[in-house]
Order: sequence, then C-alpha cells, then structure tokens
Amino acid sequence: MRKIRVAYIEYEKREPSTGIGNVCMNLGNVLSKSEKIHLVKLMPPNMRFGKSVLGDTLNKVIFEFWRRFICPINIIRMQIDIYIEMNMLLPKYYLCEKVYFVHDAAFYMYQDHVTKKNYRKRMNLINNIKKNDVKILTNSFSTKNDLMHFFGIESDRMDVCHLAASCDIESGKKKLPDYDGYFLYVGTIEPRKNIIELIRAFEKFLRVSTYKYKLIIVGKKGWMSHEVCKVLEQHKNIVEVIGYVSNYELAEWYKGARALVYPSLYEGFGLPILEAMKYRTPVITCDNSSLREVAGDAALYCKEDAISIAKAMLKIANDQGLCTDLISRGIDREKMFTWEDFGESVVSSLTGTRI
Repeated sequence: MRKIRVAYIEYEKREPSTGIGNVCMNLGNVLSKSEKIHLVKLMPPNMRFGKSVLGDTLNKVIFEFWRRFICPINIIRMQIDIYIEMNMLLPKYYLCEKVYFVHDAAFYMYQDHVTKKNYRKRMNLINNIKKNDVKILTNSFSTKNDLMHFFGIESDRMDVCHLAASCDIESGKKKLPDYDGYFLYVGTIEPRKNIIELIRAFEKFLRVSTYKYKLIIVGKKGWMSHEVCKVLEQHKNIVEVIGYVSNYELAEWYKGARALVYPSLYEGFGLPILEAMKYRTPVITCDNSSLREVAGDAALYCKEDAISIAKAMLKIANDQGLCTDLISRGIDREKMFTWEDFGESVVSSLTGTRI
C-alpha cells in the first residue's frame, strides 16, 4: 500500500520557540516516524533581511510570494496527497486535499485584541472551511466546541489532537541573587494574556507580603501590545521583561520559578502550563476556555482579576505543602499529554481523509 504523501510548511524555521513553531517541530518529528505517511517538509525562505521594520516587511513579502506561488508548484511536483496548514492561513492554489489546524477562536471572541488584518485572515480561513468539506484538527475540545458554537462547523469534521510539553531540555535553574524568588509568566505579550491585571496583582502581593519577589515576563511582543508594554515600562522596578529566549534558557526559568502565573483570558490550549509541570513548577491559572482541560486538578485556579490572582500568589508563597502537592499532581498530569499521542491522533485523522 502506497504511503500517503503529506506536506506542511516548517513554520518552526520562521518562528522558533513559539507555540506554533514548537507544534510544527513536533509534528514533523512524529509524522516522520509513521509507517503510513511519507512526510514532505516545505522549507520557507530564509529571513534574510534582519529584524528591522523594513526587514520584517521584506521578509513577509518574500514569504507570502513563496507561500502563494512557489508552494503550489512544489506540491504538484511532489505529488502531495494532503497539505496541513498549521498557521491558520488560507492556502491558495494547493491542488490536493487540505487539512487545517485551528489553534483557537480568540480572533473572534476578542476582536479588540487582534489587528483588523489578522482578523480578516482568520475569518477568510473559517469561511473557506465552512464552504468546503475539509478536515479540521484542533488542539483541545474547548477549541472544537468554540468552532461549533460560533461558526456552526459540524463536530464530525473536527478531530482533537492534544499537544504536549515542549522545551524538553535538561538544564540548571535561574536564580535572582537579590530576591527570595520570582513568579514567572511565559507567553506572547498581548492584551488577551491579561498581563496588565497580572502586574496589578503582583503589586498587591508585594504590598501584603514580607517576601522580596520579582515578576519575570518571558515572551515576545504580539498583537496590540502597545498599552501592555507601556505598563511594563512603568513597573520595571518590580517586573523584568526577558523577551525571546532559547528552549534551553526557558527551561532554566521554569525550574527556578516559585510558580508559573498564567491568568490568560482565553487559550486554545496553553502549552506553558504543561511545560511548567514538566519542570516541577506549581501553576496558577484561570478556569476558562481550555485551561482546566489541560491543567486538570494540578493547578491553583483563580479568577481573571488582580485581587484573585494576588491571593493565589500569596497561597503559593506561604504554603510549601500546597506547592509540593501541586508539583506532584503536575508530574502526573503532564505525563497524560505526549507528542506520541498527538502524532497518533494526527495520523488517524489524516488516514481517515483518504477514500
């Protein structure tokens, strides 16, 4: 029996150590091992013009030209059966079956938190999905339910493929010599992540606590981040923004943290939760969207407001027994999500698309 020829764009070459980049990297790793699939990785053009404003623009223009015109030629030439779109972009002129990985419905639920351009891109994809009988992969039942509820997409067209922890690298711990410890946030810097409320919560924590802690923010700037960055700058005496880090350094930040604080308003999955659990770090998060689906009983839950987040921080700082329990539960919880299971779910879905 001929193997199914499956292709995807290696977005990890453009977005290393981001959520989509890590998912793409692991997708390639697990599908490469499948006996049913012949995987073709479509390598995007190099980011040759650097990270300036002009450079970013030129890199995007070159990438879009490659994605829209060169990719279709390669897909025909390589006789691809199925193309998987991992970045919620609408592929054009791809003359093969298409499978779309939809990470979340945040663009629709929090329209004020995304640019109009990106909102249009995402809606173009959703409208195309609704018109055509294509398979959809989601990273959680929460995302699947959102697509059913907001867009009327049929349940039997969607398969859930849970993600797993990334940054699987052994390393040491980050230490802040002048501080008792630090709380850690990992993720994109944008309004939906609720970072401003997190900063207010940390201020409240410092006012009522005897501990000398710092808040560490790890992640790059995202959509509509101007106001968040302004508040971060105003609080740089208590908050340190690390920005982009390698997987090696990210593992160090996880290991040294008193807790990961992840008070997002909405997540399609929430990979940092599993990553923190992998490195035996307690997790504080909110009970919304997919967050409980991922964290289960292994997190301390709070509401999205500063008072509730601050109370959770105080509990973590004052109660070592609670931390030990969360760490123990987190170790077991994280093991429930593996990239091997993710790969099996994807393969099962892809092979089911063939007649």
